[in-house]
Amino acid sequence: MTSLDEILVQAQSLNQNAREIALTYLDQSAISNPNSLFQQLSQILLDGLCQKNIRILAAIYLKNNINKYWDTISSNNKDHIKANCISSLGINDLDLVKIGAITVSTLFLKELPKGLWKEGLDILITNSYNTINTYKHASLLTLGYICEDLNPEVLTNEEKYKILLATLSGMAQDNEEIQYVSITAFKNSVKFFEANFRNGNESYEILMSLYDNFKYFPVLAFQTIGEILTVFPEIFDNTLCTLGELTYNGIKSDNEDIALAAINVWNTIGDIEKYRLEIGIPLLGYLETACESLTELLLPKLLLPLIDDEWSVSKAAYNMMSSISVICEGQNSQQVSRFIKEHIYSKSYMKKSLAGILALSSLYEESTEVHDNFREYFSQVIKLFNSPHEDVQKHAFWCFSRFCKNSNKDLDEKFIIEAQEKLLKFINCEGKSNPFACWGLKAIYQRYSWILDINQCKCVIETLLKIITQENKYRTEYYELITSILNEIPDNYINIIELLFTQFLNFYTNNLLNNDLYNIYISNTLQIILTKLPANRLTEPIIDKTLNSIILFLNIKSTLYEESLQLLGALAINTGPNFSSYLPKVSSYLLHSITILDSSGIIKSGIIAIGDIARTLGSEMPLFIEKAIPSLLIILENPNILITCKILSINCLGDIANAVNQVFLPYMPIILKYLDGAAGISLQITNDADLNENLYELRESIIQFYICLIQGLAKNYKQNLIQERLSQLNTYIGIIIQDKFSPTPYLHQCILGLIIDLIENYKDYKLDTVLFTYIKSFSKSCNGLCDAARIIMSLCN
Repeated sequence: MTSLDEILVQAQSLNQNAREIALTYLDQSAISNPNSLFQQLSQILLDGLCQKNIRILAAIYLKNNINKYWDTISSNNKDHIKANCISSLGINDLDLVKIGAITVSTLFLKELPKGLWKEGLDILITNSYNTINTYKHASLLTLGYICEDLNPEVLTNEEKYKILLATLSGMAQDNEEIQYVSITAFKNSVKFFEANFRNGNESYEILMSLYDNFKYFPVLAFQTIGEILTVFPEIFDNTLCTLGELTYNGIKSDNEDIALAAINVWNTIGDIEKYRLEIGIPLLGYLETACESLTELLLPKLLLPLIDDEWSVSKAAYNMMSSISVICEGQNSQQVSRFIKEHIYSKSYMKKSLAGILALSSLYEESTEVHDNFREYFSQVIKLFNSPHEDVQKHAFWCFSRFCKNSNKDLDEKFIIEAQEKLLKFINCEGKSNPFACWGLKAIYQRYSWILDINQCKCVIETLLKIITQENKYRTEYYELITSILNEIPDNYINIIELLFTQFLNFYTNNLLNNDLYNIYISNTLQIILTKLPANRLTEPIIDKTLNSIILFLNIKSTLYEESLQLLGALAINTGPNFSSYLPKVSSYLLHSITILDSSGIIKSGIIAIGDIARTLGSEMPLFIEKAIPSLLIILENPNILITCKILSINCLGDIANAVNQVFLPYMPIILKYLDGAAGISLQITNDADLNENLYELRESIIQFYICLIQGLAKNYKQNLIQERLSQLNTYIGIIIQDKFSPTPYLHQCILGLIIDLIENYKDYKLDTVLFTYIKSFSKSCNGLCDAARIIMSLCN
C-alpha cells in the first residue's frame, strides 16, 4: 500500500486480515504523525476526484479520533484541517454533507469550549442565509449537530441569538428540505434560547413560528415541542389552546407516527406534572385543563394493537391515561367507567375486552385510591383469567397485579382469596404453566403477606422448581415469584428455605455450560436464599461444593464473573468467621477482580465482595487486606475509572478501617488525603441528574467512612489520631446539610450517627450553632430520625 487512498480502500475490505492490517496502519500513523495523517484525511474528504466511499471513511476515521489526538496537532495543521472540513460542506451530495457536518461539529466541540474557532461559527451562521441551498442546508445541519452536544455556557447571548435567528429564518423558507433541517437544528438548540423563551413576547413569536410548520412536518414539530417542554415547560400557558388543537388533531390522525408523536407531547407534560407533584411545587395545570377532552381522544386508542417491545399508539395512550389518573384525581372517572363497562364485558370481541382491562389498569399504574364505582369490575378481571385469548388473559393478570401493588386501600379479603385460588391453579396446572400468573401471585404475596400459608408456599415452590427443571424456558417470572416468597416468608419456614438452597445449588452446580441468562437467575436467587438462611446452617461439604462451583464459573465463564463474586460475598456473610479457612481458595480471584480496570461491573462486584468479607472476618484476614488496599487506592486515584467504583472503594476502605485497623493505619494518611479531595468534589451542584445521584452517594459514603474509621480507631483506643480533623469534619457536615444539596433521609441518618460517635469518643468535641439547630429540628419530628436526635441532645446535656 503506497497511498492513504489505498489504505482506506483496504480498511473496507471483506478480507478480515487485510482490513486489520489497514486499520493498524492508520492507528500507528495517528500515533506517530497525527499532523500529516489528519491533514491528508481532511484533504481526501474535500477531494472531488476520490471515490465517495473513501471520502466517507476518511471523515469517519477523522471524526472518531479527533478527541484522542487533536491536542497533539500543531496550530498550523489544525487551521488547514478545519478549513478543509468546513469547505467540504459545500459538496452537493447529501451523504458527504452529513458526514462532513458531523466531522465539523466534532471539531467545533473541541475548539469552542476553549474560546477558539469563533470565526468558523460566524461562517456557518452567515452561510445559513446563503442563496445557494446547498450551503444553507449544510450550515444549518452542522449548527444543529454542534448545539446538540455543546454546553450553552460556552456561547455568548449574542451568538445564541444569531443561531436562533438562523434557524427561524430557515423555517420560514419555501424549500421543504431547508425547513426540515432548520426545525431539526432548532430542536437540537432549544437549551441555548433560554433568554428568548423567558421573554413573553419573544416566546410567543417563536412558538407561533414553530406551529406554522405543523402542516408540513407534524412528527418533527411535535418532537420539538417535547424538547421545549422539557426545558421551559411554563412558557406554553399563552398558547395552550393552539397546542391543544394541534395535538388533538394529531391524536385523531390515521397516521400512527403522527398520532404517537402527538400523544408523546402530552406524555412529556404528564411526566413533568408528576415530577412537580413529587417534589412539592405548583403544577402547570395543563393536564387538568385538558383532562376530559384528552381522555375522550385517548380511550379509543386503547383498542389499537399492542406490539411487544415496541412503543405504539396504544401503549402511549395507556401511559398518558395513567398520568391523568395520578394528576387529575378522578376528574375523568365517569368517562373511564363508562368506557370500561362498554368494553370489559365483551365476549365476542377480544380487542374490546383488552381495551377495557387496559383502561382499568391505567388507573392503578401508580399509587391511587380504589374508586368505589370501579369495584364491580374487579371480579370481571378475575373471570378474564380464564379468557381463551392469551393477550386478554395476560393483561388480566397484569391488571390484577396493579390493583394489589398500587391501590392505597386494601382490597376485600374475599376478592384476594378468590384471585389467589385461581392464580395457584395456573401455576400448578399440568402441562403448560402460565408464567404471567406469577405477576398476580407475586403482588399478593408482597401486599397481603398474611395470606401466606406454609403448605401453600411449599406447593407453589415445588411446582416452580419442577417447571424450571423441565421447561427449557428461562422466564424471569418464575424466579421473581420465588424471590417474592423468599422475601416475605417468616424465617421459621426453614424447611422451605433449605429446600430452595439445595435445589438451586444443584441447578448452579449442574448448569455450568448452559444458558448464561439461566445461570444469572440461579446465582441471584442463591444469593437471596443465603441471606434468609440462618448463619452456620451450611455444612463443610456444602460450603466446599458451593465454593468449588463458584471457582469453576470464575475460571470458565467470564460472562458470569460479576455474579460469581456477588455469590461469593453472600456465602462469606452466611458462613461467618468460619469463612477464614476458605479465604485462601478464593483470595486470588477477589484480588484479581479489582485490578480489571476495563470492567467497571467486575470491579464493583469485587469491591462489594471484599467489603462483605471484611465485615464478616474482621481482624482474621490481615494478609488478604494488606494486598487489597493498594488496588483499592489505584481505583481511587485512576481518573478513568467511574465515580461509582470510587464510591464503593471508599465504602470498602471504611469496612476495612473498622475491621482490620492495624493493617489500615499505615495507609490512613494517603486515604484521608484522597477523602479531602473527594469531599471537595462532592460539593458540586450540576444539571446532570445522573451525576447528582453519584454526588449524593459520594457524600453519604464519606460520612459512612468516618463512622467506620472512628469506630475502628476507638476499638483500639487510637481515636486521637484524627483529633485534628474534627473541626474540618464539622464544617463539611454543616455544608452538606444545606437545602441546596438536597440531603436524603439516609444522609441525615448517617450524619446523626456520626455525631453520636464524635460525642462519645471525643470529650472536647462541641457542636457549633448550625449543627445544634440542625439536630434540634429532628428532636420533635415524627420520623425515624428523632430518636437519634434525642440521644444527641441528651449526650450534650
